[in-house]
Amino acid sequence: MKRTFFEQIGLADMERVHSQMLQWIFSIECDAITNANKLSLIKGLFGLDVSSINEVYTEYHNIDILIKTPEIIICIENKLKSSQHSNQLETYKKTLNSEFISQVVRFYYLTLANENSDDIDWICLSYRHLLNELRKVFITSKTSFYGQIFSEYLTTLDNIVSTAEDFLSSPQSYNIVFSDGSKKKAHKIKNSIYSRQELISANQLETIFQKLYFRAVLNEIGYQRDYFITETRGNAILGIVIKRSVKLMYKGAKDRLDFSMQFQNGGFKTFCVSENYVTSSKNDIPPEITSAFDSLSILYAHTGYIKVSNAPRSKAQCSVTKRINNWGSFSVKDFAILFLKELEISKIIINEYLLPSLEVDEFI
Repeated sequence: MKRTFFEQIGLADMERVHSQMLQWIFSIECDAITNANKLSLIKGLFGLDVSSINEVYTEYHNIDILIKTPEIIICIENKLKSSQHSNQLETYKKTLNSEFISQVVRFYYLTLANENSDDIDWICLSYRHLLNELRKVFITSKTSFYGQIFSEYLTTLDNIVSTAEDFLSSPQSYNIVFSDGSKKKAHKIKNSIYSRQELISANQLETIFQKLYFRAVLNEIGYQRDYFITETRGNAILGIVIKRSVKLMYKGAKDRLDFSMQFQNGGFKTFCVSENYVTSSKNDIPPEITSAFDSLSILYAHTGYIKVSNAPRSKAQCSVTKRINNWGSFSVKDFAILFLKELEISKIIINEYLLPSLEVDEFI
């Protein structure tokens, strides 16, 4: 691989830079593609027919990219490494629908991980789709100044997207994705020869690649609901909600609880957490739960659950952990098989031991 200009100056992983590049490409200032090409690009990316582009903005009411056309307003939320948070998509939707009350607004959620949005009105787009459509319209000679910038950006996108796809085809070859997620950039191993592994390290893509891996696992096992993919301390989390406590009530309980299985950084957890986790305190977990989890290390030691961790400290959560070695050595298919096996064990622990011991009255 050849390091591109964007990679040389440390901008390839910055969402803001990608948003600014798209703003520039659609703007009147960019002559790397013709105006007709820009309209074709809108058709290819969004499936929309428009007559012209009036204005293009970045950070419009904190929205990454906004394209105004006579027919429609196009809103794009760009997530290369981060994920949606704090109801932001709903907030952006309300803001634009209120401002453009007499116009049609369409919402698009652009991600490397092909992540689903929390809001059904946001249509998902992938960086692979973006790369393919940009390639279709790029016809300007590379010798032109803007043509060189456009070409260099396409190469940067291709390096990121093709590395992500190569990683998913052979995750066993990318141990750094699984071992370096929590490391600071200065502590990561640097190679003299630029490679896909070096691209991941230099751009700190380990966490988002773990999320790509987990999403591929979900696709492999066909899980469509009650899952979550998030992160803490640089490592991604894949979780399945086993019992969602809509009306979970037992003596000593203050808040309703969720019971789930989670995997992060080589550890499976059977997990219990307050639905009001952010505002909860450790005292919201009744002693019956702590005792039940303590007993798991004895009663279910034969399944590998021998370590109790995350007992209530400051928030209402409790779990028991099972460690596995070298989780980065699993293919997507092999890890999916293991994940399903551990999910069944966790279901047994929750349904046949934890919930009966807690005298649950009602739950979904």
